[in-house]
Amino acid sequence: MDKSCFLFERDHLESIRNFKLSLKARNKILSSGEFIDDHILDSFSMTFSKWGWLVSRNRKKLVGQLQETFSEIIEELSGGQLSGNLEFVCGWKNGPGQSSDHLFEKLKENNERDRFRKSTSIGPQLDDFDVLLHGKKARKFASQGQQRSCAVALLLSVVKLLTESGMKQPIILMDDVSSELDANVRMRLFDIVTRQDGQTIITTTEETLIDDLVPQRVFRVENGIVRVES
Repeated sequence: MDKSCFLFERDHLESIRNFKLSLKARNKILSSGEFIDDHILDSFSMTFSKWGWLVSRNRKKLVGQLQETFSEIIEELSGGQLSGNLEFVCGWKNGPGQSSDHLFEKLKENNERDRFRKSTSIGPQLDDFDVLLHGKKARKFASQGQQRSCAVALLLSVVKLLTESGMKQPIILMDDVSSELDANVRMRLFDIVTRQDGQTIITTTEETLIDDLVPQRVFRVENGIVRVES
């Protein structure tokens, strides 16, 4: 999520850095073994909430932006066999809310637990997102091939969102793209990437994969030597 957020929200890098620093500072005071005055802990929580809320807000926004495109691409890759969605999972209940106050209040509710655990129990460090296929979590129920298709669909969704936002078409790098993808899915994938205006670089150990492509140039790497074949 963060790598993609950096592309769309330039301030996200600063938010991530400051969030990690504030998390480290809050955990340090919690693990000090000394009595922690509520006002002192609140001051650490306030800084943590400010940056943590921005991080989770950006992540949730990104997942929402990718939603429609991901659904379209996974359906096309699967030949209409898969219905996919994305779901953001915030690191605290009902988050991220409308402002950093929401996270701050949740932290206060968990102060005693955090004192006992000697660490911060809620926040963006627990953020995640789920890929859903037919309403079920892909990480638990999807085959390896379906999970691979989901990963590719996420990549292509980010590429499409980038170009639609006015950025230049990025170079797409696909390493060992033949792994765990059947021939029909590969053909649909190649059809999608060849419609892109930019450059796509694909690596594979299967020579037959070239039969499914109309590449502009083929490079063979053998015993550390690169040879241009076409």
